[in-house]
Amino acid sequence: MAKRWILVAESSRARLFEAKSRLEPLQEIADMVHMDAKLHMLELKSDKPGLAFDRWKPIAYGKHAKTPEVDPKAHEAELFAKQLGELLEKARGENRFRELVLIAEPKFLGLLHRHLHPETKKLIVKEIAKNLVREREERIRSEVFGEEG
Repeated sequence: MAKRWILVAESSRARLFEAKSRLEPLQEIADMVHMDAKLHMLELKSDKPGLAFDRWKPIAYGKHAKTPEVDPKAHEAELFAKQLGELLEKARGENRFRELVLIAEPKFLGLLHRHLHPETKKLIVKEIAKNLVREREERIRSEVFGEEG
């Protein structure tokens, strides 16, 4: 079996494993935590939303709070996906793996795809749209190898 890496991720944490064979336990290479994604919404925002004035009202002017254009938690998830994409691209360039398995909650899996280099995408042999980042190694291994022939 070619050297296979398994990235198990969610918006605030990712674990990277190497599989040497179907029968051996996975070797955990890294456990990464994106601390900014774990902050509460109030801690992520620098201040209150600005005010917008409605000038089109014929009798009185109204004002209301503007909603942020980008949800801070979504922004942090995007940044983490980008960091993971860069890490995988660097490792691919160094020939540290030949096959890649991605396991992530469906929304974060989409973010990862957006930030993977096309050459790295070519090495994906399996994707699992589940959040398994807090699962034991045995469960992750069974998900990766359990359905293969």
